[in-house]
Amino acid sequence: FGAGAARVTEGIPTHALTQELQKRIMAATLEHPTAKRFPATSTYVKHYLKLLIDKLESREVEVLEDLYVCYTELLGSVDSGPGFVTYVLDGHDMEVTVREAKALVADGTTGLRAWQASKFLAEWCLENRQVLSGKRVLELGSGVGLTGLVVCRACRPSRYTFTDGHQSVLRVVEENVATNRWPSMPDVKVETLRWGQQLEEDHLGTDVVLGADLVFDPGLIEPLAATLADLLRHRGTAYIASTIRNADTYDTFQTALGTAMLQWTVALPPHNRVFVYDRSCEMEILRITRASSTTP
Repeated sequence: FGAGAARVTEGIPTHALTQELQKRIMAATLEHPTAKRFPATSTYVKHYLKLLIDKLESREVEVLEDLYVCYTELLGSVDSGPGFVTYVLDGHDMEVTVREAKALVADGTTGLRAWQASKFLAEWCLENRQVLSGKRVLELGSGVGLTGLVVCRACRPSRYTFTDGHQSVLRVVEENVATNRWPSMPDVKVETLRWGQQLEEDHLGTDVVLGADLVFDPGLIEPLAATLADLLRHRGTAYIASTIRNADTYDTFQTALGTAMLQWTVALPPHNRVFVYDRSCEMEILRITRASSTTP
């Protein structure tokens, strides 16, 4: 039930929200085999149940007693660690499950949860599969790996390399890749890559570079731009998604791209809403190439 409770009752007439339908909602979410195999945190489940119950009560529907029982049983529970979230893509045909922390910072890093821009970029990738199909893709700052797993699941790259500079993040990515092994999985690698340092020879053959929520620390902007310049040396293209929290920091990033002999344009945003996340902040995706490249 990774899509959240926000959409559960959307489009359903009040008279149709019967006890039987509520049982079916429970079976499709709380009692679904995926939810049993990859349990969400107690906090997440409590939030889901609270939203669902509130929506039913606001429409003056008789709420199924089992929903109240599940909610009250969880009130005193405390999360023992990270939980799983399952995201449904393309209707019910594709799923991606990731283990992530709910805290903003865990184990000394912000990379152990899926941030808004990673979901924004994943939505863009789903609408632009032709950009990624058959390509060698490398992701900077992979976090829990949500964007990359969506690309591997739905966009058919020939190779996908998850990279990060934090070992605890890479361990979580490896776990999430193992959880989501499909028969059609492309060649996948999980590697350490620290911005500003010399790249492996294998990385220089990258066709597409992806990254989300990378622009937040002014001290890391110059190394990031340098790494992008190295990766795009052989006419590759980067798509970097950002939540613009600080306009000055974002302007500094764009200036650094120019200094690194890179050019950029703003890509069209995705139209379809696949994931539930806070969309109140401004987000955009930069399409970045070498300055001498011709933009199609």
